[in-house]
Amino acid sequence: MHGGPQGLLNAVRLKFWPLCGKDLAQKAVRLCVACFKCKPVLPSQIMGNLPRVN
Repeated sequence: MHGGPQGLLNAVRLKFWPLCGKDLAQKAVRLCVACFKCKPVLPSQIMGNLPRVN
């Protein structure tokens, strides 16, 4: 596992200086399958307004 986009960018910048590095690091982390499985996004249940109680 990696430490998020900032940690990944810092590790890459030790040896290289990528153009648009911030965007590339965020894209790599978002598309990372291991991170996607470890941090699933649960759907929120949508509910309408309830009628007033008289």
